[in-house]
Amino acid sequence: MAAEQYDGYSPQVADDWPSKGMSQLQHDATSSPAIPDAASDDLAYKPNTRGNSFNNPPPSGWLYPHKKGIGTGSNLEPFKAEIEARTQRGENCKAIAAALNAMGVQTSDRAVSRAQRKVKTPPPDADAVRLSAKSKVQAMRKAELIRMTREGMSPEEIYQSLTSRGMELKKGVATVLRLQSAWGVARDEKRWLGNFRHQCHKKAKAQQVDAFTDIAKELGVQDVKGWAQEKMKEQAARQARHELALKLMGEHAPTNPERRKLQKPRRANGPSSDKPQADDAAGESDGGSSEDEADSGSDFPGPVTDLRFGLIDSTRQGDHIHSSDEPLPYPHDGQGGADSERYAAAAANEPSNVDGGVEAGEYHDTLDQYNDAARVYKELLEARNNNKPLAGSLTGMPPSAKEVDSAKRKLKDATQAMMLALD
Repeated sequence: MAAEQYDGYSPQVADDWPSKGMSQLQHDATSSPAIPDAASDDLAYKPNTRGNSFNNPPPSGWLYPHKKGIGTGSNLEPFKAEIEARTQRGENCKAIAAALNAMGVQTSDRAVSRAQRKVKTPPPDADAVRLSAKSKVQAMRKAELIRMTREGMSPEEIYQSLTSRGMELKKGVATVLRLQSAWGVARDEKRWLGNFRHQCHKKAKAQQVDAFTDIAKELGVQDVKGWAQEKMKEQAARQARHELALKLMGEHAPTNPERRKLQKPRRANGPSSDKPQADDAAGESDGGSSEDEADSGSDFPGPVTDLRFGLIDSTRQGDHIHSSDEPLPYPHDGQGGADSERYAAAAANEPSNVDGGVEAGEYHDTLDQYNDAARVYKELLEARNNNKPLAGSLTGMPPSAKEVDSAKRKLKDATQAMMLALD
């Protein structure tokens, strides 16, 4: 009787089935296969070893090395007949690759396997996401940590289980807590609050660095980074940075931010010095503790750094003059700001503005945005012309030209948005 291949079984002759007892067949059909336990999986990453013929050339070198370049083809093209003949004889890819290596052909079992394909077919599960070996191990580790967390295991128990199965945790239990918080499986309120406050301090520091950098470039300072760092060490700059961080925290700011004082830096050859300097890189995960946290006082308790900005040149003043293509005037001094505010107030009183199909709430929001942008732009221009810093400035210095230009762009965008709301 001809041999047939059955689904799920190796090729067998149909006449062999009666020789197998019915009880054994029933047992094979009803018994369930062994399901591996996920808790015993090996979580260590072991990269798959590839064919080693590429790394072990003969002493005299390859007679048929790999072809380099796009479109050059494969060095196995002359040996297709040899590969097909050996495949018909039942040799596997490793045996064929070894025989070709002995003939001086640089190849591997994977290359032979690709050469055996008669028709190009899409890989299995082509529509699914195909992960690398390392990504699969990482996904397995994440699934295991989430599973053990939901089962109620403590971070110490999870750490012991993961490390015993080959996973390396550089920070120990702290890494487990961080991953649980990042993946949203176990949120520690105190830890989250400390991290949030720390991020607010980092954001405030980054904004202050950008502000000092813009001023340094405008002044033509050679060492921009060093100059900005020295300015950030001043007491007024540290206080301004701290106040901005508290503002970014919002409702999550500490209830008593005055309980911690600014730390005094240590001298290179002594215990401490009277001149404070900033070191914002320290950890702040203990409920918002930071070097910038100091008692709240005036905007700038120390003297304002003197910076001699000249008046805005004629070209910059020309940019501020109202042109015909601009629907609303830009305030370039106190009088211009008052005119723009009167114009906005008059526009708000027109009943037809809301009747044009735009909801009243959206219109008033747009008008408020325009008024805020006009006020900020006016204050920046006045502070720059008077060579004085704004109240609450991060630098304690007159605003830079980049800051004024940024406020001007915001005012222009707000003007266009308000004109669209009026249509």
